[in-house]
Amino acid sequence: MGRRKSWIVPIQLLTAALLLGCAGWIQQLYEAADVVSLTGLFLVFVFLMATQDIAVDGWALTLLSPANVSYASTCQTVGQTTGIFTSFTVFLALQDAAFCNKYIRAHSWLGSLIGATPADLNLPVGLVSLAGYMRFWGWVFAAVTAAIALFVRERSEEELEAAAAARHDGDARALRAPLSGEERALLGMAGSGSGSAASPAAGSGSGGGSGGGSVMSELADAYLGLWRVVRLPAVWRLSVLLLTYRLGVLAAEGAASLKLIDKGVAKEALAFLVLFQFPVELLSAVVAGRWAASRSPYWPFMTGYVLRLLTAGATVALTAAFPAGATSLSEHRGAFGALAAVSLATSFVSYLSFTALGSFFNTVSDPAMGGAYLTLLNTIANMGYLLPRTPMFWVMDMLTVPRCTAAGGADAAAVAAGAVLPYACPKKLSDMARGDSECAAAGGVCSLASDGYYIMSSVSLVVGVGLALAYLGFVWRLMRLPLSSWRATAARAPAGGAGDARGNAEIEAEKKWL
Repeated sequence: MGRRKSWIVPIQLLTAALLLGCAGWIQQLYEAADVVSLTGLFLVFVFLMATQDIAVDGWALTLLSPANVSYASTCQTVGQTTGIFTSFTVFLALQDAAFCNKYIRAHSWLGSLIGATPADLNLPVGLVSLAGYMRFWGWVFAAVTAAIALFVRERSEEELEAAAAARHDGDARALRAPLSGEERALLGMAGSGSGSAASPAAGSGSGGGSGGGSVMSELADAYLGLWRVVRLPAVWRLSVLLLTYRLGVLAAEGAASLKLIDKGVAKEALAFLVLFQFPVELLSAVVAGRWAASRSPYWPFMTGYVLRLLTAGATVALTAAFPAGATSLSEHRGAFGALAAVSLATSFVSYLSFTALGSFFNTVSDPAMGGAYLTLLNTIANMGYLLPRTPMFWVMDMLTVPRCTAAGGADAAAVAAGAVLPYACPKKLSDMARGDSECAAAGGVCSLASDGYYIMSSVSLVVGVGLALAYLGFVWRLMRLPLSSWRATAARAPAGGAGDARGNAEIEAEKKWL
């Protein structure tokens, strides 16, 4: 079946069985708000998909030739964008009763297509349920997996090794040099013998040996190989970039929709605008992929980064100026039109940088380690997005200060209009609008003395501009490093031996960046 398919096929079949078998149960857990059970069940899904992801990453590195491996990031971005769009935007829209009633059932053509009647315009449910959605994708998983198992052939290890030897003039064998005695002692491995630098799911080791000992040896070799990668100076420098390059825009982009909803903007109107971002995201992925493949990923990455700072600034300004309580696209065409334009521009430039980085990852990842190397880089990139979010929202909340001012009410009659009163106010504008706060009961008016969203967004943009100036030289030097700087195993090849020989394909890949 093949090294990667032997992992991908059973994992995807098991996932399909879980989606089909647990769909109704998940719907019940969701309706009962059983967070603990849902967390445990989806932990199983995440584990299966993370394992599948490593195997797919490893297969992707061997499916394409070295000259075209940067296009793997375009395929990844297109697939990931489509998945996120269908499972998040489309699903949330189709299961929302208000959205379906207003934009689908009430529409003349769409309503007739689904057989909607005037009596259906006030239905309390959407067109899709969580259980039905999961069953649908369970069958899709099963069908796609069957097609892969029956019609997609994976090259054997012997074919891959022969191709690698032809391209790199023996370098593939050097990349799997035996573990040193010190390294084997560090892992608690007795005896001697050669080790593989890849895991069963991701690597391309020799596959020699049998029994539990060889499996544990391959796993130990895989983790030791990742440890060597983490210690590389080039990976350290790349990690600095991945952990910091979103800091300039994270506050502006991450909380803009929440701020608009807090101002009373209709959620279904915002969801409708998101539908138009999907084709733009696909277009940006293709443009960035071709751009990065034809030359260095540096230019699409830096172009996207600088333009993203501009769109983040426009997002903050538009959020501040957006009319509170806007619910109708027809009544506030200018405001929603400007928001759609900024959102589309943000999607384009963010995916430009994202796809360029993915192209760079695919180019520098060591094929001898399969998908483990690529997954490591993607994990570090995800940490740069997830780690700052909680502290950022906490600081944003701390910087948001409400105040109660006099407005001639009963308890404030003797106080000059506009004077600050010692009554509590909520921090959210939507809570203030309800008028049930202590301040409102005393006849005062609640407002924000300072808004943490605008403070954090402004500070972050200043930080982003400073990082842009630093990245001009830093990223340029990083992406011009030779491929040998990203190879942890090449350092153990004999000097002047096969490890020093590189084929024309790898040399040409390095020339693209100069």
